[in-house]
Amino acid sequence: MIHLLSTRFKFRTLLIFLFLPATINPILKQFGQFGLNFLDVLFTIALLTALYSISGNRKILVSGILLVTPIFFLGWTDFAKNEFYLDLVIYAFGMAFFGFVAVSILIHIVAEENVTMDLIYGSACVYFLIGLMWSIGYGLNALRADLKDEHRTSNVQHRILN
Repeated sequence: MIHLLSTRFKFRTLLIFLFLPATINPILKQFGQFGLNFLDVLFTIALLTALYSISGNRKILVSGILLVTPIFFLGWTDFAKNEFYLDLVIYAFGMAFFGFVAVSILIHIVAEENVTMDLIYGSACVYFLIGLMWSIGYGLNALRADLKDEHRTSNVQHRILN
């Protein structure tokens, strides 16, 4: 495990933990609530690994921690369970965090003079993070559509009852 978290392979570690939940998601869903909880743990490890991958600069790390804290707090406490606006906060901070990490890694890649395997892993991480960022954006759009449908339904019910 120490070798997996070495600074020499931080982007490889991030790529593994970004790829793992995406690949085993269909399998874990078969295990019900246990599988979903395990998927949450893997996603949390992916978020922590993303923080670790940008930990070279203290200002960037603090910014990343500030972006990921609402995701941890609202995601793990069930405080935001089925609350539209809190889901919106989680999605917005998730999109901002993944975009921030992708840009931070991209800046690191461009600044390096030598191409290493870890930089190649880093570029794959950027690609994956951009995909996650846009999938969260799609989720935001779906939340907006749900709110619009809910508002439309409540207006119809209001007209029927009055």
